[in-house]
Amino acid sequence: MESQSALDSSRFSSIVSLTSVFWIVALWIAYRISIALYNISPLHPLSQFPGPKVAAASYLYEAYYDWWLVGRYGKVIARMHEQYGPIVRINPDELHCSDPAFTDEIYAGPGRVRDKWQHQLNTGGAGPVSKTGFSTVAHDLHRARQAPLSKFFSRQQMLRLEGEVYDFALQTSNKMLTSAGKGPFDVKEAFNCFTADVISQYAFGESMGFIAQEGWEPNFATWVKSFFKSAYMMRHNALGRKMAQVMPLMADYLGEDIKSVMRQMNVVIPGYIQQAVRNPENGRVFADLVESKSRPANETLEETMYRLNGEGFNFLLAGTETTAAILTVFTYWVLAKPEVYARLMQDLEGLDRHNLKWVELEKRPYFWAILQECLRMMPGVSHRSARAAPQEELVYKSEDGKTEFVIPRNTPIGMTSMINHWNKDLFPNPDDFTPERWLVNGQPNYQLQKKLIAFGKGSRSCIGENLAYCELYIMAALMAFNVVPRSKLVDTTVEDISYDHDLIVLQTKKGSISTGMAQATLEDSVSREQAPSVAFIIARNGDPLTLALRHEEELSSNDVLQLSRAFSSVSTSIGFSPTTVFSSCEPSIATKPTSYGTNYPANKRNGEGKTDITYAASLSATYGSEFDGVLEHDDVRHTALLGVGAWSSSPQAHDQCLRRLENTRPRISRFLPGRVKKPLIVIHQSHQAAASACHEELSTVAAPARAEAVGLMVLTIIWSILSVYCMDKANMPLIRRTIFAATLLMALETVATMLVARRTLLESLLLGLFSLIAGFELLLHLDQLI
Repeated sequence: MESQSALDSSRFSSIVSLTSVFWIVALWIAYRISIALYNISPLHPLSQFPGPKVAAASYLYEAYYDWWLVGRYGKVIARMHEQYGPIVRINPDELHCSDPAFTDEIYAGPGRVRDKWQHQLNTGGAGPVSKTGFSTVAHDLHRARQAPLSKFFSRQQMLRLEGEVYDFALQTSNKMLTSAGKGPFDVKEAFNCFTADVISQYAFGESMGFIAQEGWEPNFATWVKSFFKSAYMMRHNALGRKMAQVMPLMADYLGEDIKSVMRQMNVVIPGYIQQAVRNPENGRVFADLVESKSRPANETLEETMYRLNGEGFNFLLAGTETTAAILTVFTYWVLAKPEVYARLMQDLEGLDRHNLKWVELEKRPYFWAILQECLRMMPGVSHRSARAAPQEELVYKSEDGKTEFVIPRNTPIGMTSMINHWNKDLFPNPDDFTPERWLVNGQPNYQLQKKLIAFGKGSRSCIGENLAYCELYIMAALMAFNVVPRSKLVDTTVEDISYDHDLIVLQTKKGSISTGMAQATLEDSVSREQAPSVAFIIARNGDPLTLALRHEEELSSNDVLQLSRAFSSVSTSIGFSPTTVFSSCEPSIATKPTSYGTNYPANKRNGEGKTDITYAASLSATYGSEFDGVLEHDDVRHTALLGVGAWSSSPQAHDQCLRRLENTRPRISRFLPGRVKKPLIVIHQSHQAAASACHEELSTVAAPARAEAVGLMVLTIIWSILSVYCMDKANMPLIRRTIFAATLLMALETVATMLVARRTLLESLLLGLFSLIAGFELLLHLDQLI
């Protein structure tokens, strides 16, 4: 009886439980329906504005096109304007405007308060990004967070930075030139490497090294794409935003896209920021931001560091993909339209291609017009950007006077660059690439430029606009001078750069432009362009050591080693592995690149093409298969000899250096397209006493380290053998641990030796390997004895 009662009670509880769930769901549905009915009723403050009722009723309509169909709501909004007019209601709480004349009202300047809208900022999800200036809703708080950053991105500051931008741009273009014969590559990935290295060098004091790596991928765009894929999911999914708070703890168990973004945001970028704080002289932007004087008064150091992690991610997010996309459009159109390229080169006549300046480039009207047309067709942000005016009502009046609306306070209203930039009244035939539309009587039309919203407008516009322009002008000019004449499009059409949908930034169907290098002109490119331009990078360095070298002042061995590292880094960053030679201008034979001060026979290929260069001590961090110090005349050109100091003060001086090797006969036919041999960097100094002292010092740099390594290895082996055969077996565990520690110490000593000498010491490496083998053999023997 009791069991029957218990069973009945269980069934009743189940029925009650199911009934409760049913009523909860029913009440929730009824609540949502009532909200939707209110949204489309005359009681709603936005009921007067035209637009489809289904969009006004719920956010589901927007979510369907942006989340489910992936970034297609922008096209739907464009069709709404065609049907309903210049202002439409696109969701329950937001308006959208397509009239460019209303731009300055929506995106007002600093004197008028404009807040952002949280619904749009939800694309950033949660975590550090949600605390950044970009993700700040309130006008005053945004100003407090943005003020310390603004000074770093002023035009004057960017003019000081343009030398570094030029160096990175030149490295990128030279690396493109070396890709001949390796097949086509996606030029946008190359530009992503360039922009990421520029912004990371400036923000953190250390570049991310994407240009220096082999190939163009991976780069920061890999993680940017992962971030953008989740943007609309975060906007429309409150649960997803909550999950983002704990994602750092769950990163290893999530998909690769989210995992990679979390690692960048919570591991990689914080590491760069902490390094910048530890090294404030080179830390640039973030070293200053951490200082108490730059922090908001109510923010602790921990809160500042957390927010700056997000700021660092935003810097890279905004400073890489957008500028790279604009450069990609530029590259496509100058390759696809020869007449545009021909007129561009006429416009750039008279410029020194080895000393390009932003101020001079922007004065060239046709070049300016081309970049404006690129910005029109590929704006920095293609998604709509809404603002709310909490202190005033905005009044819209159409030019014909037929339409007038009063927009209530705190109502978000925005514009979309892809709609404004395709306005047929402003830009006839908007699908055509027509730089001439930006010129009036051959001069820039700055009034038309004001209609662009490529970088946003008003007090919340893109803080990095000046940096972007500096990168665009210098990189585009170098492409026009050096790369475009030797390139061609490969399996690429206009659809590959045309707007298909948006994930905050414009997305195309294919998303890439494949570019191939013209092999027929590569040899000429390397021999005439590459060596002088690379030498120019080094010659224009402003650090004290390089200046001292150029002024023929006395240098110590440490100075020379430091110069060697710097010059090798520059050359390696364009895809070379150089041998650096310190020259004393005394005729003798160059040493082989694997040892200090060891003369090597001055013959090559069985005595053919014998050439002497000045007495040298190799500082190379690598070694090659040939004697790099002995070079033929054509080899010098094809391997990009970098004459530093007196030899590289000008291209003419560089050629004088080459004429010293006239006794060799050319062998140009041996040079294969796409194959660049190891370059030689010659650090030249005429100060005889300093040269001799440096050579003697450098010849003995590795001696103490090598002696210490040999001694430690010998002691380790002797002591280990005595321990095994002379000690009691009861002490075997202790012996075993000691031998293991000594073996490990020997390995570390080998590594330290190589680092101290700044090169691969073959002898030390062999000794270290022998010690490791001997140590582990002893450990195995001990196991057998036990």
